[in-house]
Amino acid sequence: MASLQQRICARVLGVSLPHILEPLGTPEKCRDLLNQAGFLDIEIKIEPSGRYRPLKNNGLSWTAININFKGNPLLSTLSSEQLNQLQVEYQAEIEKLATDQGIWEDTTKLFVRARK
Repeated sequence: MASLQQRICARVLGVSLPHILEPLGTPEKCRDLLNQAGFLDIEIKIEPSGRYRPLKNNGLSWTAININFKGNPLLSTLSSEQLNQLQVEYQAEIEKLATDQGIWEDTTKLFVRARK
């Protein structure tokens, strides 16, 4: 959902937010970071996984926004109109992704082993 939130913040607020997985979000980035830190014999295994998050009266949208903005200084600078616009945009995007089962949430994991 982070990519979705990035796009909405850019479109509604004109703010470019970093993706939460930016530093390590791919095996290549993870390997590069470990190489830079001097690790050797790096093994990365990818375990694809995910789940459907059910939607109940579109409750996911406010929950996700509150979780992701909790403690974020940006939140205190937004007007109620901007917050409402974020909600409207987010809900519209969620509805595009929704299926009968809910919204697919990718929880793919990288298992990494290396030595120093």
